[in-house]
Parts: sequence; structure tokens; C-alpha cells
Amino acid sequence: MALKRITLPFGPWEPDAARMGGTQSCEVRGALPAARGWRPLQGLSALPYPPLPEPALAAFSCREGEAISTLAATAGGIFALENGQWVSRHSGEALTQERGFADYGEAVYALFGGALLKAGIDAGSVGGFEPVQGAPKASCLAVVRDFLFLGGLLDDGRAVRWSGLDRPDDWPDPGSDEAQFLQSDMQIFPTGGRVQAVLGGVGGADALIFLESAIERASYVGPPYLFQFDRVERRRGLLAPKSAVDCGGLCCFLSADGWHATDGAGVRPIGLERVDRWFFEHAEPSRLAETRGVYDPRQRVALWSFASPLAAPGLHDRLLIYSPELDRWSCADMASVLLFPDWTRGFSLEELDAFGPLDSFGVGSLDAASLLHGRLALFGFDASNRLCSMEGPALEAMLESAEHGAGRVFLHGFRPHADCARAELMPLFRTRTMDARRAGPWSSPNREGLCPLRVSARWFSARMRIPPGQNWRHATGVEAVFEEEGDV
Repeated sequence: MALKRITLPFGPWEPDAARMGGTQSCEVRGALPAARGWRPLQGLSALPYPPLPEPALAAFSCREGEAISTLAATAGGIFALENGQWVSRHSGEALTQERGFADYGEAVYALFGGALLKAGIDAGSVGGFEPVQGAPKASCLAVVRDFLFLGGLLDDGRAVRWSGLDRPDDWPDPGSDEAQFLQSDMQIFPTGGRVQAVLGGVGGADALIFLESAIERASYVGPPYLFQFDRVERRRGLLAPKSAVDCGGLCCFLSADGWHATDGAGVRPIGLERVDRWFFEHAEPSRLAETRGVYDPRQRVALWSFASPLAAPGLHDRLLIYSPELDRWSCADMASVLLFPDWTRGFSLEELDAFGPLDSFGVGSLDAASLLHGRLALFGFDASNRLCSMEGPALEAMLESAEHGAGRVFLHGFRPHADCARAELMPLFRTRTMDARRAGPWSSPNREGLCPLRVSARWFSARMRIPPGQNWRHATGVEAVFEEEGDV
């Protein structure tokens, strides 16, 4: 029998879809979507700063010229990163664990246990936080045009309230003459449940307001009505308050029935028959509300950290990743407390000594964005409460091809289509579609680039493993070498 060859591509990762006759990859872990195939996903690498005294509940960064301000809120206080140290800017007890930040002009506003606080920013130095008089207690905040919005008010969770026009410190009583003059008011939504999040400037909307089972679009119309509210979605809302991610014109979020996206005009499913069932099967049910989303501006993907049933309290051990532009998903195993976008700070040669020898840099190379100044990138806090850049060594990648069935064949080997010399391959095969798949041994490429094996099967696929820390750029699939056997 003559040898035959067929290419098995690493297609889109859609674990909910039927495997038989599909073109999707059955497993993708530790990789980022690419136009063809997959790219490496880098892990967290600790920066040479001392750890926070306790886990971060929220983090925020803003930039003015070359000056960068980074803040982190914990259960007991708010800290600013200044001169390589975490400096306390507020401390005290709070009624709730709600934390959040927003900057307006030369000030940064924080929600600390529902209370609205304000601190001035001068050349990257953040002052102490003080309460904003008259502001209601709330669970979320956002800047909407020239207003500061508060949502999920503690005295009425169905309401949003906004400050005076270009006066975020002024919160007059709604309906008063002063409120009408300053264009400050509030809105109570009679249906849809509690307000979960407010996002300013999504798509063509001035703001999107996510409730538990509805989504409202806010449009500024000026006096006397100030804002017009239109219901975008009447059946589904936001399951996890921190899961709504603004991807630039599109907001992706987790609802009670799976993953969806909205541009402010309509809502469409992005996880149906793709990743919805997988997510709810792998996430800890009692911690779904902890799911946190963030947009990575460099990789142009949205990432959600969540806790599996094996995760320690306060720690997330899994990632779900989505590329809005490619409309493709992936996942990863990575422990983190919190991920957030931050501006990179340059390091002097003396400060680089904290990383150790140059050849042991966790950030990969001296060209890493985290070693430059003024680059927007993804950062996070690890289990030790240390600030990390997400430019560490590449995570272990596990990629699986679509399953191929073409009568009974005898497999002689797989040839990896990946620019990594240490990629390993394993065959997955079965004789009948009702059989469980069997796994063969791992094998490495020989001098001809072929991973040899001896398997007889009707249905087969290939699983590739790229060890952590490898320097690779693309993995697109495998070439299967086989010969046909007698068949009925």
C-alpha cells in the first residue's frame, strides 16, 4: 500500500460542538487564537516590587504625560505604587467588599465598600483619599460623557445616579432646583433586577447599564430629560458584575445562560454550542459571580479569570480567552488574584538587578514591553500578592486537531506544523464512533521531523504538547502519514 498524507489543522476551539465530522479543535489550552492556528500565551512574571499586604480586590492605572499612577484596593485599604513601594492612601473598615476606580480630570475616584472617595493626582503622585460629600453609597461607578455615574445604590439596587455636569464632586438631591441646574439626577429601573455594572462609551451608546436580567442603553439628550434610557435586552443581563469587558465598540459579558456580546444596539450569543457548557462544567458554581474580565490591548483579546472547584479561596486558577476580531476562543491554566491593564514603567540598570542574571529574566528579553516606559499592557497580582507583568515564559500549550475518519487506516506517524523543536505528539483514536477515544504514547520528532507511531484505527486525531518556556510563534496543525487497510 502506498503511503498517504493528510493535514489535520488546529481549528477553532469549540468543546461544546460535536466532534465527529467537525473541523474544530477538541482541546486548546495555553495558547492564543491566530488567523491560522495558535500563538503562545505568556504567563505572569513578578516585578521587583514588594507584595501588597493582602489580596487586591481592584486595581487601576492612569497616565498623564510620562507620569503613571497605579492603585490597588484591598479589603483594608487603598495603596499607590510610588518609588517602587506600595504606599497607603486610605485605610479603614468597609461595609462590603465592593472596590472600583475611575479617573476624572486631575483626580481619581474610588468606591471603597460603597463609599465614594476622591484623591488628587499630581505628576504621578496620588494624595490621600477623602469622602465625597453628598454622594450616595453604591456598588459600581463609571465616567459617562461629562458625568460620574454610580450604580447599584445601596438604598435602591435598581437605581443609577449621576453627578452634576462636569462636576463629579456635586451630588445635590435628585429633583431639587440645584440638581436641575447642575443636570444631576437619578433613574430607577422598575424591572430587570439590581444594577450590576455601568460602562461608559460602548459602541454608539453613551453608556450601557447592566442589570441582573436586562441591559439598558443611556443616551444624553440634554435638559430637561438629561438622559434617555432604552432597553437593549429584556431577558438576560449580567451574571458576574466584573465580567463585562469593553473590547472597543463591542462589550462581551457573562449572563446566566452563557457568553454574549453587545454593541449597544443588540445582543448576540458568542458562546452558544461553542464554550458555554464547557465553562459552566469547569467553573465552581458557588463562585461564578467572582468571574472577572479584562481586555489585553497588546494581544487584542478579552480574558476572564475564574475559579474551578480546585481553586483555593480568593484565587482564580483558570482563564477563558476570546478574540472579538477573529471570533475564536481558547483557555489556559494560570493562577492569579486579579488581572488589569497598566502602563509599563522603565527600569534602570540598577533596578534590573532585582530580576537576577540577564539570562534568567522571567520577562523573556530586554525588549519586553514591561521593561519599557509608557506601554499599555496586561498586568496582574499572583498568589503572593506581587505585581506581575503578563510577559513571563510561555505557558504549556496543549493543542488537538479535528478528528479525521476515512475508513480503517494504519498510522505511521505525525509531523508537527509548529516552529518549535520540542513539540511532542500523541495519537487519539477509536474504531467505532460510540467508543471512548484511546491515547497512544507521546513521541518526539526524529531527524525527518516525523513523530513515529504504529496505530490502526478508523477515527483519529493528534494532540500536540509544547512544554512551558519554549520560544515559538505559531502552531497550525499536523501532517498525518498513513496507509489504508482492508475495510468493510
